[in-house]
Amino acid sequence: MKNDIPRIPTMFLMKDDLCHKKIIKIFDTLCKPVVIKAPYTSFSRYVEKAACGTIFRTGASRFFKKKFYVLAIQSFTPTAYDWRVGVLGNGILYVCKYMIPKGKWKHGAKLGGKSTII
Repeated sequence: MKNDIPRIPTMFLMKDDLCHKKIIKIFDTLCKPVVIKAPYTSFSRYVEKAACGTIFRTGASRFFKKKFYVLAIQSFTPTAYDWRVGVLGNGILYVCKYMIPKGKWKHGAKLGGKSTII
């Protein structure tokens, strides 16, 4: 049976691997920009887009300071929407589609507890 779910190229980064050589390898493999994602997050709270080594290092370092031990790094694929799936007791509780505002790359975030434009 054909699987129509697109596969987004992903690499993983541990704190000890955060160095210039690894960042170059990530950009060479996934191209620019990339999306840095911390595990177990909600509502794009720990999701950053990086198109250069400085922004990448800043975002990844901030996530590692929050005690995340591994980060997922993915190719950036612009879309008009994003899916959220709620799971409870190993079963799907809900599925919803978040629309991405025109000119933005994720649906929303908070900065200092206040909503902000990304």
